[in-house]
Amino acid sequence: MLWKKNDEISIIPAGELGVGHTCFIYTSGDHAVVVDCGISPQVSWSPTDPPPRLDILDDLLRRGVKVIGIITHFHMDHVGAVRELMVRKIPVYFSEWTGRFMETYTEDLDIPKGAETHVFEGNQALTHGDFQISFIPVYHSIPGTRAILMKRGKKNVLHLGDFKLNGMQGGIAKSREIFQNIRNEVGQVNCLVMDVLNIEMEGFTPPEQPVFDSIEDIIKEASGQ
Repeated sequence: MLWKKNDEISIIPAGELGVGHTCFIYTSGDHAVVVDCGISPQVSWSPTDPPPRLDILDDLLRRGVKVIGIITHFHMDHVGAVRELMVRKIPVYFSEWTGRFMETYTEDLDIPKGAETHVFEGNQALTHGDFQISFIPVYHSIPGTRAILMKRGKKNVLHLGDFKLNGMQGGIAKSREIFQNIRNEVGQVNCLVMDVLNIEMEGFTPPEQPVFDSIEDIIKEASGQ
């Protein structure tokens, strides 16, 4: 629980540590938001390999809590078990790009027919009980990635999920601008939730700009292509 009783939010990690099974449940009163529902690619590529603590979600549903799901981006450790939300009749929200990927991989994800899905666009905001939810574009290695800003009363929770300071020209400056805009909008972030992939590994991920530069050089030197 965070903050005093009349302004409280519960944050429940329903997944596991490491890569995979990413799933967070935010609750306030009789409303809840599930952010991501992934599989563990290191163990299984099956949509029937859900996060291990979805019994918590089932308990909320039995108690009549109104639940929605939000997918931050289309990587299997975040979306691979999305069917678990859909078979529970939970409406699921995602970006246009994520929706395109989901259409392509519907069979692999075992998405049930008639599942309730919604595409959020631009600066769209969503009200869910006491939650005021905004979707913020962030850099990652796949298009359509969003951070989730949840306002509850005077408190702000920012769920960054996966994002990347991609090392491309202007990329870090643009990311700094995004985060500054968040700060300007909300004034203060009271709780930050983020994934730090492979944090247990030493060193740094190399920047992506040299890859683009190399591709450009190869294309310039190629003939008849």
